[in-house]
Amino acid sequence: VMSSDLDRIEEFAVIGWLGDFYRVRTNDRTVELPREGITVRSIEDLLEFQNLRALDVELTELEDVRPIASMTGLESLSLMVSPELKDLEFLRPLERLKTLMMWGGAYPNVTDISVFQNLTQLKSVMIILPEIRDLSVFAALNCHEDVNLDAVIQAEQIQDLMVNAQTIR
Repeated sequence: VMSSDLDRIEEFAVIGWLGDFYRVRTNDRTVELPREGITVRSIEDLLEFQNLRALDVELTELEDVRPIASMTGLESLSLMVSPELKDLEFLRPLERLKTLMMWGGAYPNVTDISVFQNLTQLKSVMIILPEIRDLSVFAALNCHEDVNLDAVIQAEQIQDLMVNAQTIR
């Protein structure tokens, strides 16, 4: 595979919870690979895709999401990963991110969501963070002590917001 081939790929998905196979999609091409003898624990090789705009990773056995921080061109990110995730710092550099879906479980170890202040392009968020009580960071992505949930609902930047299984907008 030549680097020019990788440069044409803007969308990549790998789904590994489907049973006996992995489903891998690049742009408009999908293949299914047998799971036998394969366990995907790293997505570091995806850093070779320089023009990646959309990433869908559904791998419950994934141990490290930190390589995503280097994918600064991402506009859409969908993750279904281990609930062992301790923080969301890997999202901080993704300033172009418009859509974020982190599903398939809760992230009980995440206690700080200030990373969302940096994501000024966000339009849609779906995430379960059972330890988070203050959602004010989503009110125009500006955190103030006196912002309540009403301000989050009225904020025009976020069109779709679901946090802790509660649809807020």
